[in-house]
Amino acid sequence: MIKGNFNGKRAKIGKVICDKGSFIEREMLADYVHFILVDSIETLDFMAIPYGKDSIRISCFYPSNYNRVIFNDTVRIDNMKILLETFTSGDGPDIPIIAYSMGIPIKDGTWYCGLRDSGVEPRKWHEKYGIDGYIFYTIRLEEDTPPDNKMPIYIKIAKQDAHAIHQQ
Repeated sequence: MIKGNFNGKRAKIGKVICDKGSFIEREMLADYVHFILVDSIETLDFMAIPYGKDSIRISCFYPSNYNRVIFNDTVRIDNMKILLETFTSGDGPDIPIIAYSMGIPIKDGTWYCGLRDSGVEPRKWHEKYGIDGYIFYTIRLEEDTPPDNKMPIYIKIAKQDAHAIHQQ
């Protein structure tokens, strides 16, 4: 669940991969696709299922009551990784929402809840805990900008209890 004053703001989903302390980023939605948040509390549902013999498919659904898939992503299975919430955002415009990661290595195992509740943003997990090879997904709210000669015009028609996927 994400909470805020969304008032019909457009949003994009991103994927960030940590590989030996370097970050690779990409958009999960096509350049012309946005989704529109219409309520002050929104729910994005994530599901991971086996896909082939060495991968999992991570799917994101919005709005959850319509089960509309907004993206599917395939990643390699790692027995030490799970989907977990990312409760701490960083200073940038992208807000981490979920990760596929191992937890904090401890003496006799791995502490998943400790990572989730640590108050450390996902971009710093490698630096602080030595965790590597993880991915996390982000949401970025786009601010409305007045159209000029080079920008498309955005039109939004909404009603109470409505949802929208925007294409330009």
